[in-house]
Amino acid sequence: FALPRIARAPAAPSLGNPIFVGAGVARISWSAPTSSLPIQEYQVSYWPTSNPGNVVSKSVSGNKTFYELDISGISSSVTFRVTARNSAGYSPPSNNVTADLSSLATAPGGLAVSYPAYNTGTVTWNAPSSMGTGSFVEYVLQIANVPDFSARTEYRLTTRSRNFDVIQAGEKRYVRVRVKTTKGDGPWSAVVETITPSGPAIKYG
Repeated sequence: FALPRIARAPAAPSLGNPIFVGAGVARISWSAPTSSLPIQEYQVSYWPTSNPGNVVSKSVSGNKTFYELDISGISSSVTFRVTARNSAGYSPPSNNVTADLSSLATAPGGLAVSYPAYNTGTVTWNAPSSMGTGSFVEYVLQIANVPDFSARTEYRLTTRSRNFDVIQAGEKRYVRVRVKTTKGDGPWSAVVETITPSGPAIKYG
């Protein structure tokens, strides 16, 4: 006869490095842990590295393995970790991951989109106010058809402008840019929303 399955709490998730997706917003992701039962919830925690007693925790659905956190109150170094829960209990905590925010570049400013001709768009932006403690590598520019940037074209550039083709008038485009340095990716700029024109030149941003 078959032995009954023993219900156990999950193993520890494996946490990856955070990605900064906007001013004061960090996106973290992790690998789902081994579990004999369905994961019901993740607890995502973060705190200022210099103040480990000041922990903020968020509950995340068990079918997700990423989360975006508002860390705008932290200006230096921040540490993250994740635990998982199934019906038998909580997992051990994941590995801690620490990011030094002061080492990263700030977001580029002055992002603007203009249409010097009916079939051409031009994106321009300003350099970040600070490159942090790293050296410049490249700008990452994204132009998307949807506001969540799930359908997008990405450009990697060393200059602060890029032309793009306009195929059809009256379509929305969403644009953002960030800078990559030897210390990692900085936060995204504010998003500029544009509508491709059918007539005279126009500028957004």
